[in-house]
Amino acid sequence: MKIVRTAIFALLATTALISPQLGLLLSLVIVVLSLRLFGWALRMSFFGTVFAWSLLRLLTMEAQVKLERGDRVPAFSARVGKLPQRTYGHLSLCDDGTLLFCYRRWLLGPQNTIALGRSDRFAVGRRVFFPTIVAYTESHDRNHVNFRLLPSFRGTEESIRNCLGASGVYELQWTEGLRSFWKFMTDEAESSAGASLQAGD
Repeated sequence: MKIVRTAIFALLATTALISPQLGLLLSLVIVVLSLRLFGWALRMSFFGTVFAWSLLRLLTMEAQVKLERGDRVPAFSARVGKLPQRTYGHLSLCDDGTLLFCYRRWLLGPQNTIALGRSDRFAVGRRVFFPTIVAYTESHDRNHVNFRLLPSFRGTEESIRNCLGASGVYELQWTEGLRSFWKFMTDEAESSAGASLQAGD
């Protein structure tokens, strides 16, 4: 990243020396590209900060979040329609049994709410470092990871299930989990199946 940044600055300086007009045009192009990348960069930096802090608290202080039915559950989107990955928001259970995801654009805008469907169509996936929320496919043998929760929720999967009215708690295959998390971090399109589930206790 530093090499790319230095190369861009050098290119701007060289272009401006050759032709001020061309340098201005190139600067405008870079400004437009930077604005287009702003949302992605904000989501990535916020996710990294919150996720790392939660993992640090779990490893050093063994801090776990205790949930009660009706509480909101902080989550990062992974595969929810056209919603950008790593969008931060809260999952909650509506009175009629619908699972909701509430978020704010750029963390500061007006609150938006997405109805995800019946809560019993979702399950809590147990992983090594953090739990996830997965949605069943029609075949029920492979399922999509829709949300990733914070590491501080590790070990409280049953309380998450009760809080959100999910259908169950499952052990996720760790190999599929690592592959899915890599795609989540790199914005690579996921395959037709998100992660295999193995029934837990």
